[in-house]
Amino acid sequence: MELDSLENDIEFAMYSALEATISANVDQEIVSKGAQLPFPKEVLVNKIIQKNIDELESNLYITRGKDGKIYLAGGWLMRPLLHEGKMIPTMDYIKKAVDCTNVVFVPNKTGKELRKELW
Repeated sequence: MELDSLENDIEFAMYSALEATISANVDQEIVSKGAQLPFPKEVLVNKIIQKNIDELESNLYITRGKDGKIYLAGGWLMRPLLHEGKMIPTMDYIKKAVDCTNVVFVPNKTGKELRKELW
């Protein structure tokens, strides 16, 4: 299924926030422990980002309903992301990052459960 502009904007916003969150967390861990990494910090950040993106993509469910709205489902919507110095749920971050007039959030259902309901 080809993603339209709004779906692309949603995914881009999530990935950008995920990268910022992980980078900030790695910085905080390094500073708090006074750690010295035997390799560039970016290597660690990129590995953690890739692991999280793989997990996100395996749990990510985006579909367009018969009503033309975009439906996002899954517990990943409640995963905390960094926004303006505070951790907020992914769902709230998406609401701040893109126009969600035609987006329906369903954090309490899996993609499979939502598909049964929609189709």
